[in-house]
Amino acid sequence: MQNQQVFVKKRKFPTILFIALCFLIGSIFGGAGIVAPADEMPVTVRIVLCAIGVIFLLGLFWGISEFFYSRAGIAVSKEGFMDQSTRMACGFVPWTNVKKIAITTHGSHCYGTLILEDHKAVIAQSPGIFSRYINTICYYLGGSPIKINMHGYHMKEDDLIRLLNFAFNRENGIEFD
Repeated sequence: MQNQQVFVKKRKFPTILFIALCFLIGSIFGGAGIVAPADEMPVTVRIVLCAIGVIFLLGLFWGISEFFYSRAGIAVSKEGFMDQSTRMACGFVPWTNVKKIAITTHGSHCYGTLILEDHKAVIAQSPGIFSRYINTICYYLGGSPIKINMHGYHMKEDDLIRLLNFAFNRENGIEFD
């Protein structure tokens, strides 16, 4: 089996960027005293609004960089699974560390959950302390630090499930013709 890459959809990014831009403009106008006269607004409120504006500005720069950065969200190979879909991604997980792949649904969303033998090793290789903390919470709430949103990729959800199961079963000794 060759290394198969599945790319992330970016259909929600323009909406998120527009919302961030609106909040940015609103908070800067409010903080600069353009919306209300400066003498009617306390200085602390103006400072807080400007700080919120800076946060949304940073978020806007991050969103723009994500929009133009094309990356494979999932890479599946004979050796294992590479999750790069978000900043909280766990990285490479060998198939020997995967017990099973469970498909769960929450409303209209379908998720692939990789149930792991050693979840602590996967959480430990997460890229940062915040990422490790979020992945630990995901483990305790959902049984695994790795949940794959099946709607977020340029592949139909049935094909993605089939790809994951094929690679997982092949590594565990089940051969297909």
